[in-house]
Amino acid sequence: QLTADRAPKRIGVALGARGNLPLMVRVASTLAEEYGGEVNYLNVLPEYYDREHLEHAREVHVEAIQRHESLVPYRTELLHSDNPLGALVERSAELDLLVIGSAAGGPYARGTVGTFSAMVAQQAKCSVVIVRSTPSMGRFRAPGVEALRDLGAELTRRENGDSDDDGKPG
Repeated sequence: QLTADRAPKRIGVALGARGNLPLMVRVASTLAEEYGGEVNYLNVLPEYYDREHLEHAREVHVEAIQRHESLVPYRTELLHSDNPLGALVERSAELDLLVIGSAAGGPYARGTVGTFSAMVAQQAKCSVVIVRSTPSMGRFRAPGVEALRDLGAELTRRENGDSDDDGKPG
């Protein structure tokens, strides 16, 4: 639950593909503004990366910075690992919140979360927000802090096994 005493100050954004980048940047910077935090844009390169890997990482970092319209501090970081999942999970120990995009695809993907994102969320040492843009979203505006607080409260309630008004769990 997002409260003043549990405010995410160190917010990481796991960069990868560009599909969810605008939404990830918006969610991270909105939360950082609200709670006086900073954003760290993370990208994982293989141990023995080539020019193509490096160029892609640079392009995604530049786009993230261009989309970072907030005055909150940010930095970029390249992690070197042949195991992106392990690298993000390890780095999550130093974060309060990690924002990651979901690349769910296929005909039945509408309400699903991608496998990689789900594995990061299960193993991370901090809270994780998974975002996914869809083509029908158009110029979607990220939810405001109140909506994110409400979501955090709902997730905490479910995690604690509290029931809602009808007496059924979560």
